[in-house]
Amino acid sequence: MQKQALFAFFLDHHSTTYHAAEATGITRPNCTRLIRQLEDDGLIERTHQGICPISKESKVWYFKVKGGR
Repeated sequence: MQKQALFAFFLDHHSTTYHAAEATGITRPNCTRLIRQLEDDGLIERTHQGICPISKESKVWYFKVKGGR
């Protein structure tokens, strides 16, 4: 259920783990684990590293649906 919610989030957003956690209500540790599973399943991909607009942390990965916009 959480994995589906996270995938649905990335269908509409090119974003960070922190933003995904805040938007979906899934805890960050679970988000991190589920994002790794979605990557392993070939459903989402890392696009680049940048500064998180929420936490202002540097070198965070941005994710999007693989083959998406």
